[in-house]
Amino acid sequence: MTEKKDFGVHKGLICSRSKYFQATLNGSFSEASSGVIELPEDDAVIFEIVHAWLYSNKITQNKDGEDMACTNNQIVDLFVFGDTYDIPTLRNQVVDDLIKLYLENRHPFCNITRIYIKTLPGSPLRRVLLATWTDRPLRKVKVLGKNADNFQECHAFLFDLSKALVEKPGPPKSDTPQVPDPCQYHFHAEGEAKCT
Repeated sequence: MTEKKDFGVHKGLICSRSKYFQATLNGSFSEASSGVIELPEDDAVIFEIVHAWLYSNKITQNKDGEDMACTNNQIVDLFVFGDTYDIPTLRNQVVDDLIKLYLENRHPFCNITRIYIKTLPGSPLRRVLLATWTDRPLRKVKVLGKNADNFQECHAFLFDLSKALVEKPGPPKSDTPQVPDPCQYHFHAEGEAKCT
């Protein structure tokens, strides 16, 4: 955790993106009258990235006045933040960005244990992780040595991976990364149209 930090956010903006903040800031909670919400369990660096995303729709962090890519851990934490505070557009964008990195052969899923500790079974983040690992399983075996700790610590991932490999039809068709339609990992509200 980082030290406490104050952020100013337009109420309408954050409420339009999050059912949690909408309910908290427009309900009968003390936060509604004060206009202040404290998030003591959350990392200020992660909220700083969320704050920038609210205004730019870009998932980046600011380092010395320049936009920089987020670390893999920050990406996981952004998804978890979006999940915790019911911000589906943030979760969906994190998934899209992870798939894009994967398709560019920059495997963003090096911290399997962190993903499994911070998400629930069936989470879209877990499902897209498994999709990338089952896409080209032979390539991933070469990575095992470097990430052995991930596999020793995360038995749930190994179970899910084994199950996904058994359920996957046939061998990979090419060595080029292939990920199914990202929309299947997105959250869509009831009645909301699927992605196009």
